Amino acid sequence: MMLIMRPLDKHKHTLIADKKPITTSYVGPSAVTDSMNPGYKVYQVDGARGTASTWEVMDHETWILDLVKSNAQNSPEWFKEYSAKETFGLQSLRPADHYELVKTMATNRTLFEKFHL
Repeated sequence: MMLIMRPLDKHKHTLIADKKPITTSYVGPSAVTDSMNPGYKVYQVDGARGTASTWEVMDHETWILDLVKSNAQNSPEWFKEYSAKETFGLQSLRPADHYELVKTMATNRTLFEKFHL
């Protein structure tokens, strides 16, 4: 099992014996403020198409509330932090594609920092 964490998000990958990824688990940011901006995830899922539905996660976006701006304006200021497919150039969010992204991050500092920071 591999756990990828950031201050607001984390992804967990489960590998079977031959190191093939079989699942990806998502944990979204917290809506509770604890010295960080609260946030939430929006998942785009292939569903509700009857028997043709795969129910796979097609993409996800992370949205963050800018507390400093919101407090200064006395009005909530939400912004899209990132879209997984767009930001990381993923073809899909299948476990194998996520796993390849993680392996690339291990040798590409710029990509790693885009995710981690």
